[in-house]
Amino acid sequence: MTEDTSPENLRKFLESDDPALVRMGISLAKGAGVEVTIKDLDHFLKSGNLETVKTGLMLADEAGIGDEVMKALCGGLRADLPSQYACGTVDGLRHLKDARAVGPLIKILAEGGGCARGRPGPNRGSAPCVARVLGEIGDARAVDPLIKALDYDGYCIEGFSVAEAAKEALRKLGHEVE
Repeated sequence: MTEDTSPENLRKFLESDDPALVRMGISLAKGAGVEVTIKDLDHFLKSGNLETVKTGLMLADEAGIGDEVMKALCGGLRADLPSQYACGTVDGLRHLKDARAVGPLIKILAEGGGCARGRPGPNRGSAPCVARVLGEIGDARAVDPLIKALDYDGYCIEGFSVAEAAKEALRKLGHEVE
């Protein structure tokens, strides 16, 4: 008796809500030369449940598509997003604590989230969210951008400034800031 490793059969494993079955499907797919895609793991990645998303990212790493998945998770981040959308996405990245998110987050911080340096803009809060998350992820690449953010004078969320969030993040990264 031989195993049915047809792509259709493998997809059944990959579509399971059971991570062990998905892991088995990934292993079978690798053995059969079948590519696992983000779409195969969407039910984990778009679940809205943080632990399920973490599991999906772990499975994506096992499938060799973790970088692609992280890029997709960060792909919607833009400095011009309204803060309620940007901060929700950023908060999800905070919980993942994945260093692959640092580059996109630094880019948003550098753009100021539409509120840095006193500029008015559509985004009234993502820059402080981003600064805080960079501190929590704990990647040293964030230090210089956070130091630059100390000069931002924009107040974005009920008086919470980008500079204050940057100070808090730098402290978490082990830097003394006045």
